[in-house]
Formats: sequence, structure tokens, C-alpha cells
Amino acid sequence: MSLKVAVLKPLSSGIAIGSGGPFGAEGPIIMTGGALGSLLGQYLRITGGERKTLLVAGAVAGMTAIFGTPIAAVMLAVELLLFELRPRSLLPVAVACIVAGFARSNVFGEGVLFPLQTSVVTPICLLSCLLAVSRAARSRGRFRTSLYKIEDAFGKLPIHWMWWPALGAIVIVSVDTCSRGRSASGMT
Repeated sequence: MSLKVAVLKPLSSGIAIGSGGPFGAEGPIIMTGGALGSLLGQYLRITGGERKTLLVAGAVAGMTAIFGTPIAAVMLAVELLLFELRPRSLLPVAVACIVAGFARSNVFGEGVLFPLQTSVVTPICLLSCLLAVSRAARSRGRFRTSLYKIEDAFGKLPIHWMWWPALGAIVIVSVDTCSRGRSASGMT
């Protein structure tokens, strides 16, 4: 990863999130940690495999430091990021998580970084969730059949496949506009 990408990618993600974009913080955090690991690997002049391991170690250290989830970070590395599951790649990743976990308490304190307030789950709430799951389970067959029919219809269109998302967006916006018009006229 180049220095330009390592600096500009987290910066642009931070601007997008800070301006209200629909993005989570985990992507830029993992990207920034991975970029730092990659840059360290380039500076140390090590092999490509070792550089990849440092990239993964930096990514999971960033996740551990911000979210305080070392086990989830290692699982993420094992599931998605590591190219091999051997001690030579897993051990540096685990050590990076341990160091980041201890450093987190010194930097952010012992408290929760993102506090979450929840309410008591009432029997009515639980019943409504069960009804929603039941209804979704019953309609999954119709949804799957409709999805396959729509995919087949798009395949028969005489336009290049590149335009399919734009056509789908036009249909969704049109249906949304029509339904909003109907609901507004029904209210008056």
C-alpha cells in the first residue's frame, strides 16, 4: 500500500462519515491500521508474506484499540484477512491484538467507547418480533421466486448489463414517488 493511499483513504472515509455518510467506523479503522502495518513492512524491507502479515496485524490492532474486541479482531483476521493459518502469521496478529488491548485502556480509559442504551424487552415487543419473523419466513418463497423472475427479465433486456443498476434505480424511485403521492393524497 502506498503512502498516498495510506493517508488519503482514511482521510476521505473520515470526511464521509463526519459529514453524515452512511458508513461505519470499522472500515476506516481497519484500513488505517492495515496501512500502517503495510508501510512498516515496506520500511523494514521484508518479504511479501511478512508484509501481508504486518498489514493484517495493523488492521486487527486498530480494530482492537478502537472497539476493544481482541477476540473478534483475531476471528476477523482468521476468517477474512490471513492468507495462511500458521503460527508465523497468526502469532504476530495475536500479539498485535494483545498490545492494542492493553494500550486501549491507557489511551481511552476503562469505560465503554460507544455507550449503548437499551430498554427493557416487554412481552408485547417479543411477540411482535416473533410475528415479524413468522411473516418473513412465510413470504421468503414468494420473495425468492420474484427475485429470480426479475433477474431473468433483466437478462432478456436489449441493453448492456452495465445499465441494469441504473434501470433498477429508476424503477425504485418511480415506485417510491408514486407511493408517496398516493399516501399524500389519501391523507388530505
